[in-house]
Amino acid sequence: MFAKQRILAVIRRNACKINFFCLKGIDANNTAGLWVTDGSATGTHEITGVSGTHPAGLSPRYLTVFNGNVLFDGFNANGALGLWVTDGTSAGTRELTGISGANSAGLFSSFVNPDFTAFKGQLPFNGVNASGIKGAWAAPFGSFVLLVRQR
Repeated sequence: MFAKQRILAVIRRNACKINFFCLKGIDANNTAGLWVTDGSATGTHEITGVSGTHPAGLSPRYLTVFNGNVLFDGFNANGALGLWVTDGTSAGTRELTGISGANSAGLFSSFVNPDFTAFKGQLPFNGVNASGIKGAWAAPFGSFVLLVRQR
């Protein structure tokens, strides 16, 4: 099932009282995708059918719990590293697009690690703006702002 397993983030659905883990896994086709597990073999599966993912795999990295969801960077259909969110379901997994000022080659186009850190209701992270300038961004879930530009 997995070439490597690494638990990266935990989501707790308060309404359903369901706990599960999100992780990056390699499927039988050697494609890196987003997987979920409740800790059992039957409760472990790849989240498939997600629109806009790269043919070689979403390859999620740096999974971080934020506001009841998991945010991560992953490859979109164009091969750009963008900001993604999941609630642990196929329907609830999508790239967050339309971020004003983000680089069209990917918000994380020149960063190895966005360094997501939840802090006081926000999620500061490293990103690249439309001019290719690296800087610190913050996500008060639903809107994104460039905090600091670096040169």
